[in-house]
Amino acid sequence: MTDQGENARHVLRRCAQCRLLFEVPEGTDACVVCGAAIDGLALPLDAGAVPTELGDREPTARLTFRDSN
Repeated sequence: MTDQGENARHVLRRCAQCRLLFEVPEGTDACVVCGAAIDGLALPLDAGAVPTELGDREPTARLTFRDSN
């Protein structure tokens, strides 16, 4: 794991071995739990990356249960 200080940009990484999803400074190349090497996608943590509005959706209705006997 590389140490880039507290001002480093943080990303989400997933370990392929233990399947843990964790937040680490960008450039981290090992799992924080099992130490396995991590390569692949690093998802940035940005305030604008998470949707804050709900989109339009079709209304839902309650389903009624009918006994087939």
